[in-house]
Amino acid sequence: MVPESVCSSPLVLSNDAQGNSTRVSGGTLTTGSNGTIDLHGTASIVISGTIGQPKTVGSSVTTDLSTVSATSTGHIFVGADVNFLSQATFTGANISVLPGGRIKSRGSNATVTLTAPAGNILVAAAQNGLNAGSVEASALLHLFGNLVRIDGIVTTPRRIGLSLMPWSKLLSPVSLPRSVRSSFTLVSGAHGPRLNCWMQP
Repeated sequence: MVPESVCSSPLVLSNDAQGNSTRVSGGTLTTGSNGTIDLHGTASIVISGTIGQPKTVGSSVTTDLSTVSATSTGHIFVGADVNFLSQATFTGANISVLPGGRIKSRGSNATVTLTAPAGNILVAAAQNGLNAGSVEASALLHLFGNLVRIDGIVTTPRRIGLSLMPWSKLLSPVSLPRSVRSSFTLVSGAHGPRLNCWMQP
C-alpha cells in the first residue's frame, strides 16, 4: 500500500428501489468560474476521482477550473480525468499517468508541466480495458524528469518539451507513440545538448 497524503476517490452511487441515487463515497473536486485547486502532500498524491467538472457549452466541452497544481515529495498518480482551462502543474518524486488517467486542457491556450527532476515520468499504455494514459495541452507541454517514458498519448498542436536530467541520462528510454502529433525538444542537463525532433502525422 502506498502512503497517501492526498487522495481523490471516484464517485460511487447507490440506487434505491425507486431509482433515486445516493452518494456512497468519492466525488468530484471542482470550483466556481476561473477557480484554482492546489494539492499538496508529503506522501503520495492519488487522483482516482475527477478534478474539474466538465460541462458542455454549445458545441464545446469546458470546465470552471482554471488552474490546477499538485505538489508532493512522494509519487503522484493520475488515474482519472483532470480538466482545466489554463494551466496544470504537477511536481513530485515520480509522476505516473495511469491507464484511465487523463490530464486535459479545455482552454485555447493551456499549458501542462510535469516535473520530476530526480525521478521518472510515465504516461502508461492502455491496460485491462482502460484507455491509455493521456496528457493533452492546447499550448506548451513540458515533461521534465530523470527518465521519461511515453506509452500512452501525449498531444499538443504546439511544442512538447522533454527534459532529461542529469547529463548522464541523455540516452534514458524515451518512447513516443504514433499518437504524438507535434515537434518536441529533448534536453539533457541545464547546459546539455538540445535535440529538436518532429513527429509526422
